[in-house]
Amino acid sequence: MMRSFRWRVCRSGSGHRVAAPARRVRLRDGRRDRFELPSEHALALSVVDSPAYLVAAGEIITGYFLSLEHLEAAFRSDGGLPGDEVPGCTYHGIERYFRTAYVNQLAQVWFPAVPGLVEMAVEPWAADDWTGTIGMPITRIGYASPTALCTPGSLAQPGAYGPGTLGGPAQRLELLARAGFADPVLAADTGFNLVVVATKP
Repeated sequence: MMRSFRWRVCRSGSGHRVAAPARRVRLRDGRRDRFELPSEHALALSVVDSPAYLVAAGEIITGYFLSLEHLEAAFRSDGGLPGDEVPGCTYHGIERYFRTAYVNQLAQVWFPAVPGLVEMAVEPWAADDWTGTIGMPITRIGYASPTALCTPGSLAQPGAYGPGTLGGPAQRLELLARAGFADPVLAADTGFNLVVVATKP
């Protein structure tokens, strides 16, 4: 307890925590102190729904350091890193990091961009919690529309097309057309994600 108290005092001295005397509680050693994060720090470190929440970035950075040997080998050879060699914490961190986008854009921007999707897949789940998972609420769509397809951008997938958002919509639309989908179009571009609509004849 004393070690924890001293650690919090040090964080307080550096400005990362502030004393909250109005909410003091008695500790085992008789001290009466309580600490809290400054609001601007809390937005980045403890408020999960904050656009500035950065805790998940720690997992991504950890995955980077765990991948250094693989990354070095990739740079010295063909420049590729198979998806199955990326540490799990990287994917977990990415899901948590982009949770804010899911919470604020999934139902408000992505779904309405696709004609009929709200009525088909969203309204039946209106009473459910779309953000109950760490960062993958999109999987709920699979329950309501089992014919939906997911197009991962990983170069580890067969064909290595990598139709990621940064590559733009053209390749993704072309792949859908070649796969037999009718009239694939870009429905929305959030800057981070592309929403593509395509139907199977």
